[in-house]
Amino acid sequence: MRSNSGETVRRGTIMQRLLRPLSLMIVALLVVMVGAIYYGGIMRQIDENALDLLSEQVKNRKSYLENSMVSTWSNVSITVDEINRTVEALRKTNQIDLSRLESDKQSYQAVLRETADDLVSLMRRNSVTGAYIVLSVGEIDLDAPEDKKGLYLRDLDPASNASVTNSDLLLKRGPVELVSELGITTDSDWQPQYPFANNGYGLSFYKTYHAAWVHPEIGWSDLGYWSEPYQMPGDSREAISYTVPLRLGDGTLYGVLGIEQTIEHLVKQLPSGELIDGANGSYVLGVTEDGTHFKRVLVSGTFQAQQAGNKDEIELTRVPDGADNVFQVDTDTYGCVEYLSLYNSNTPFSGQHWALIGIADEKDVFSFSRSLRWTFVLLSGVLLLFGLTVVCGVSFKLAKPIAALSADLEQADRDKPLEFRRTGIEEIDRLTGELESLSQDVFSASQKFAGILRMASVRMAGFEINKKTGSVFVTDGFFELFNLPPMMVSLTSPVFRRLLETRQDCMISHESIPPSTEECTYRVVLDGHKAYVRLRCVESDDRVIGLAEDVTAQTLERQKIEHERDHDALTGLLGRRAFERRMHELFNGRSKELRVAALLMLDLDNLKYVNDTYGHDSGDRYICSLAAALSKGTPAGTLLSRQSGDEMFVFFYGYDSEQKVRNLIRDLKRELDKQRIRLPDGSLFPVSASGGIAWYPKDSTQLERLFRYADFAMYEVKRNGKGDLGDFDMDSYRSATRLQRCREEFALLISQERIFYKWQPIVDTKTGKVFAYEGLMRSDLETLQSPKDILEVAESESQLNWIERMTLFKAMESYVDNRERGLMPGDCRIFLNSIPNQMMTAEETKRFEALYGKYLDQVVIEITEGERVRAATIERKRERIDGWGAKVALDDYGSGYNSEIVLLALSPHYVKIDMSIVRDIDTDRDKQKLVQNLISYANERRIELVAEGIETRAELETIVRMGVCYVQGYLIARPGQIPPPVPDEIAQLMREINSHGTGCANEGVCETCGRRMVCPRSDYRDT
Repeated sequence: MRSNSGETVRRGTIMQRLLRPLSLMIVALLVVMVGAIYYGGIMRQIDENALDLLSEQVKNRKSYLENSMVSTWSNVSITVDEINRTVEALRKTNQIDLSRLESDKQSYQAVLRETADDLVSLMRRNSVTGAYIVLSVGEIDLDAPEDKKGLYLRDLDPASNASVTNSDLLLKRGPVELVSELGITTDSDWQPQYPFANNGYGLSFYKTYHAAWVHPEIGWSDLGYWSEPYQMPGDSREAISYTVPLRLGDGTLYGVLGIEQTIEHLVKQLPSGELIDGANGSYVLGVTEDGTHFKRVLVSGTFQAQQAGNKDEIELTRVPDGADNVFQVDTDTYGCVEYLSLYNSNTPFSGQHWALIGIADEKDVFSFSRSLRWTFVLLSGVLLLFGLTVVCGVSFKLAKPIAALSADLEQADRDKPLEFRRTGIEEIDRLTGELESLSQDVFSASQKFAGILRMASVRMAGFEINKKTGSVFVTDGFFELFNLPPMMVSLTSPVFRRLLETRQDCMISHESIPPSTEECTYRVVLDGHKAYVRLRCVESDDRVIGLAEDVTAQTLERQKIEHERDHDALTGLLGRRAFERRMHELFNGRSKELRVAALLMLDLDNLKYVNDTYGHDSGDRYICSLAAALSKGTPAGTLLSRQSGDEMFVFFYGYDSEQKVRNLIRDLKRELDKQRIRLPDGSLFPVSASGGIAWYPKDSTQLERLFRYADFAMYEVKRNGKGDLGDFDMDSYRSATRLQRCREEFALLISQERIFYKWQPIVDTKTGKVFAYEGLMRSDLETLQSPKDILEVAESESQLNWIERMTLFKAMESYVDNRERGLMPGDCRIFLNSIPNQMMTAEETKRFEALYGKYLDQVVIEITEGERVRAATIERKRERIDGWGAKVALDDYGSGYNSEIVLLALSPHYVKIDMSIVRDIDTDRDKQKLVQNLISYANERRIELVAEGIETRAELETIVRMGVCYVQGYLIARPGQIPPPVPDEIAQLMREINSHGTGCANEGVCETCGRRMVCPRSDYRDT
């Protein structure tokens, strides 16, 4: 079925309406329950628990096996010590010659005879199937192996009671002469020697021996090696062995000692039946290097023996989202891997990983979870059937009385209040009672409503369309509201709709209000005047109801409020918010209309002067005169706005070229220049405004940036002279923003103390050794990095005192840290820069002395010579430095104000010659003369000189030969956070220069310090 709006409406009985959602609810509940079980992780958790049980069993068996291998079977320390003592005793009594141990029959027979009992004790004590000793001296060549002398005993059943006569033992290897002496039965494959070869059997001995040969520094216990399975020649039994080297206290290597466990015996230690109750499983012992491919050592069990036991290598695949130790052997077999810790870390064989793998069939591992799944399926079916049966019964019970009420309603008289039969259901009977009361009230109210409409002060009228019958009811005056002629005939829905469509051209707004309401506003002529009529329609399934009312007064009031909201009351221009809203609409939704555009920001000059001198009324006329010029001097469509008291915006947009806009701006400027206001004294006062222009899209396509650029350009004009218009300049903007960024970074530098220190050595030119380090301030900020930039901003921000305090505290903190770490010698001085006219406060000085008082006698305070100094400040600073026991240096001598005057006033202990004088001094005679005079002056007053900025060998040679005490510069070492040492070649060069002398007649040696120097005074003896 379709409604009048064209939408499809599905119909059904109340039983159907109840049955469907209730049935869907039952199904949904079952789906949620099943989903929670299957997809909520419950079944997965049960599967994971099954794997965890398998993993736990493997872990327990691994712990048992690992303990047996490490603590029992391979515990050979007693035997090693006994054999070493025996061999050492034989060597001391000259019964054996270790250098000929393999070739001298008497020597190797003596060793084997004396150690046989030790091997028997080892087998009994460690419960192993075999024990052996192999003798060897010198390096083994695998390409040309030789048979080895040794002794090999085996016990096929170490768990049984040991025989006193050793009748339960077999001799597999041993010299003929010892067979009868030992009284041990020979095995069927007995041989007198070890037929050594490059195979599994031979490698089990070779790897241990070779490791001990190449690593004499490693103890024998860290050289133990567990071999992979092998077979002795002539023996069908597979076995693994653990071997350790035999080495005397002096490092002499003479063989290996080993124990053996047959695979048959190992299988007994791994009962596969314990893995899965009542199911087949297998243990696999393997060796791996990559964690996925395992070389088989043994397989215990029957089920997996057919799949994995006959393979030399087993490949495992990690289970997605499973535990780290759970793998798949194939599609229907799972394995849990546990690694045995047989070796210490960083030993020669620590890369060999032994692992115990428990393998079980998938159906055995997950048997419980699968049976649980089928139980859930059966239970879900039963619950679904039961739920649907209950839903059908409940739906029928509820639908029957409601269907009876519906039949009564269809047969009711429309012209009378409704009456319903009682159903016996309390809620439904209460509802029908309320409907009966409501019907009576509506019937009464409908009689009153027509009268109220006729008496209302606001003209209004209504209509109702019956969608079933197509009839239309219209109240009096409805057509008059829309300036339509009254209809004298009965209306139908199509005719009524066509009449309203004839006023479609008068509609000024249309709004849909969910879910079923529409509201339209029409502009019509009533009684010869413009009027506004609002028509609100509400649509339901069977009818459409509409109310029309005259809203002329409200509409005009709203329009007035909106105009006052969006326009400046004084000038009539757009206000700030309205202007910004229209600009955002242009840039965000109608950017194609912009084309070439210009944003002009104007600031009214001299407004404060007019207000203060002639009053605010004159100021208002001054503002209105500018606004009038803007309105007159710009074309229609240009956006004009007053932002604040003296700021206005003009936005030209939609032009083809920049030149067209410039012509408009030029016309506007001419109009501005013509504006005058008459002041109270009768004089004419010119209107003047400064403006900045930002261009779209040349300067930016972003609105916020255009505002910012226009503002910047306007203030640039005001700084350079008022009354003009200027374009935005990106270079000037970047320069200004960089200064602002420097100020922002300086604030960050102050708040977070974002400085650190690098240290550059000052070297004694006589010895070539470090005399001192100078602390050089650095910053990790992006823009503000160099000390020069920091000091310039600090001076502009009046924060030089803060820089002075932080310099001393942070530099001393770095110095103490380097000294305590041993990176600076204790007798090394440190040079720290100080700002001449700045001093720490008394409180700061007290805290500084408390922290670093014991180091201050090593400090040299550098007073920068590049700034005019205040004598009083320098005098107080000098007193404080002397109180510390520190020294004073004049920095950058020759680069600043009144060098000689500062030198005389400061009386420093050190003078640092500026790099501008040192640069190219090797070729500049004037600079050499200047330095010679300074040296002469310094020697008389016992002032020591430091030459800064040494970058070439020639500069260094010249400075040293002239007799300067100390030098620093990039040639010697660049600054570093870790104080750098002096390169050996630089130190050697200084010593060579001092030893060769200069050949100058004026060269001499100071009687005070012994330095070579050029000096015209006769107080020095010639060299």
